[in-house]
Amino acid sequence: MIYDWAPEEIGIKNLKPIIFHDETLRDGLQSPSAKVLNTQEACSILLNMDKVGIASATVGFPASGEKTKKQICSIIEFHKLHNLNIELGLTGRTLKSDIYSIIEIARDTNTDLRAYLFIGSSPIRQYVENWDIEAMVAHTRSSVELAVGNGLQVTYITEDTTRSSPEDLSKLYIAAVSSGAGRIVITDTVGIATPDSTKAIVSYIRTILDSAGFKKVVIEFHGHMDRGLGIWNSIAAYKAGAERIHGTCLGIGERCGNTPIDLLMINCKLLGLIDSDLSLLPEYIRVLSNALNLAIPEAYPVFGYNAFRTGSGIHASAILKAEELNDSIANIIYNAVPINWFNFKQAIDISALSGKSNIIYNLKKRNIKFSPALVDKILLKAKELETPLSDDDHITAFLNVNLDDASL
Repeated sequence: MIYDWAPEEIGIKNLKPIIFHDETLRDGLQSPSAKVLNTQEACSILLNMDKVGIASATVGFPASGEKTKKQICSIIEFHKLHNLNIELGLTGRTLKSDIYSIIEIARDTNTDLRAYLFIGSSPIRQYVENWDIEAMVAHTRSSVELAVGNGLQVTYITEDTTRSSPEDLSKLYIAAVSSGAGRIVITDTVGIATPDSTKAIVSYIRTILDSAGFKKVVIEFHGHMDRGLGIWNSIAAYKAGAERIHGTCLGIGERCGNTPIDLLMINCKLLGLIDSDLSLLPEYIRVLSNALNLAIPEAYPVFGYNAFRTGSGIHASAILKAEELNDSIANIIYNAVPINWFNFKQAIDISALSGKSNIIYNLKKRNIKFSPALVDKILLKAKELETPLSDDDHITAFLNVNLDDASL
């Protein structure tokens, strides 16, 4: 009943399963608007990551200080106590001091941890930092060897990958994987990539790794939203060979934020790339929003206040007709995302743009008997409204005032 103009995904079902990695408790908390979470809040967020089926997460940057180390240890103990499935990782620079801080936590908690070690790779970073590529390669080797030699699993990250040269990336990645890194991360640190450039760089790195005999090394992609393309860059990266995709809940993060992992998961399901039950995503978002005292934008897709609301008379009429036919049609008549995935309800508000259907819907919802004349009279009152009535109590009060009008 819906014509799909999207091109057929040739061979998409033959790709490896897409895996989600959550950076909310690390990169996400670097948002200028984020507050410091207490341990209970951080653990609650981790629990909800696990519930929605996210495979892995970084849960801190231990080199930040003793307070951070202590909280990380508490998060790890919570993870063990609740027998969570989500894989834990810690972030650090390719510095001995950062690596030793991760080693210390792994030993103190008797936990197998993954170290996410990063170094800036773009020419502009090299210029500003006065780095030499050959020294960076040697530094990469010694850092990865130190981590692996002390029992850590290593994911090697080049920061600002999407502004880096192919030659430098080849040298850095080969140095990392030949020293023991099992995964590498391509990062669009400043959100400059497009889907086409993302496809090009992932394909290039996959070819370089395969040609050097590292076919089992996993490519991950970490995107940002500075151009609003994080979701589509992530999907392009997956199609080009990245198996693990990064994001944060609600897209929190530096500047314009990271790829919103909640919307990424929804789009992957709509594209048929996953078949997961996403009904617990609203709870994850609620927990994060409350913990950070972060208001969800009203127009935020799917989870914003306005996502499944309408005040238009034409839309309301179509929704009512669809509901009379069957629920499956009503779920999508004016929605890109099926509303029943999250047990949400369609809301039909009253505004100056409303039609009779908006009034009838709200009268029926309140089990109020009505006549055509009553509907017409209330609709005339609605046309005088300066702002829409979207709050249920306000709509009820509006209807009651007009129902009490003797002239009706």
